[in-house]
Amino acid sequence: MEIPIFYGVIGEDPKEWTNQVEKYLSKIEIKDDKRIFEIAKTHLLGNASQWFENEGMCIADWNKNEIKDLRLKYRLIEEYSSTTEVKDDENEIKEAVRKIKKILNKSGVWITEDEIVGKINFGFT
Repeated sequence: MEIPIFYGVIGEDPKEWTNQVEKYLSKIEIKDDKRIFEIAKTHLLGNASQWFENEGMCIADWNKNEIKDLRLKYRLIEEYSSTTEVKDDENEIKEAVRKIKKILNKSGVWITEDEIVGKINFGFT
């Protein structure tokens, strides 16, 4: 087991990543908050690395600061939770379209999922 890289892209779960960081570092007996911060920030690449370059001077530690906006863990979850939420929303939309198709097909209206999305986007004619 090791700390995975966090890229800050759709599909990544920042809460899961921060939990993995803590679990791994605890396992090898690294518990100092500043040390966790130093190690964690080296595992940010891509979008997450760019974000940290821009925001990093305003972040003081991993998770101990009384001011939560100065904590890397808090800020990372706040910044990237929306990527997970977008994926969840997309899955919910796909499931709703499947259900609509099934209902319409049972009623004798044969329509594809793409046609349903088109109707939603461009209106019924």
